[in-house]
Amino acid sequence: MENPSSNQPLPSGSLKKPTPVGMEWWCYLIGFLSLVPFVGVMAALISIILGLIKIRQGGWKLFLLAFLGMGVTGGAGYYYYYEMFVTREGIMGQAWEKITVDGLTQTVKNIEFYKMEHGQYPKALTDLPSDAKKNIYDMEAMHGNLHDLKLFLYDVQLDGQTYYLFSRGPDGEAFTADDLFPRLDPEASSKFGYRQRPMDFTSLQSSPVPNSPALASAPVSSSLVWRTPADGLKESQQTQKPILYDITAEWCGPCHRLTSEVFENAECATRINQLFIPVRVLDRRREEGKNPDDIGSIESKYELTGFPTIVVQFPGKNDSKKLIGFYGKDGTMDFLNKAVQ
Repeated sequence: MENPSSNQPLPSGSLKKPTPVGMEWWCYLIGFLSLVPFVGVMAALISIILGLIKIRQGGWKLFLLAFLGMGVTGGAGYYYYYEMFVTREGIMGQAWEKITVDGLTQTVKNIEFYKMEHGQYPKALTDLPSDAKKNIYDMEAMHGNLHDLKLFLYDVQLDGQTYYLFSRGPDGEAFTADDLFPRLDPEASSKFGYRQRPMDFTSLQSSPVPNSPALASAPVSSSLVWRTPADGLKESQQTQKPILYDITAEWCGPCHRLTSEVFENAECATRINQLFIPVRVLDRRREEGKNPDDIGSIESKYELTGFPTIVVQFPGKNDSKKLIGFYGKDGTMDFLNKAVQ
């Protein structure tokens, strides 16, 4: 018997459109793989192609994953580029530092050859033969235009037998902790006229040679003579030695320990006298309600927050180094030694 329902036409408008089939699981897997830095770039490209093919099945989701993955790769790439080629610890920074130190070392040799021929050191590095001026680069070029390289910092003493040579570090400023110096063998360099001294070059021409016999034989006191702020500043400007400010108070227990264990220690005092002009800054606010103007201005300048505070201030410079609190003899001397390196 014939089934009447099989031959009867369906009413108009009753046909149902087929439900779109969603994307397969492996499409999403490829999309999520694009989030993996670097290796996900290929997965991102495949995700974009699949997104175009399956645009009606939600391909925009693959687009989103692909673009997110490219963003992750871009961010990671910039991070690694910065760490490797911009920072001093990176490949480029280490390479520039090596080139600079090698150039300094070779320049010392060229300067010595110049003296052998002329009897004295050149007045400027530009006096060296043209082939001896190769690779005289400055570390500042790492952050600047490679076509605007600057010469090393060089100065020869009036006697023509002693000179100073170094390069600015990545910060582009001279007389800071990241300055670079020649790599010289101590035994060989003792025969050279090269001297290493982190001091403002404006003072070199008028200052005595630090390794001269007269200066070498001058005794260094094993006890500190504290200057007033005004006297210490004047002496520092004349000698170009940094000032050591001891900002203290009579009621401060750690301050007394600093004095007895460091400043009254003969070995420490000798070292401090070699490196610094000691200036004592005695706070009197608790005893007298206020400080003298010179004491108050120093405490304000260095933003005093506690006692004791040690400040190392280099002449003619705005930056300073500060140590707040008492860290024992070793900790204090370690800070002072590193402050002048």
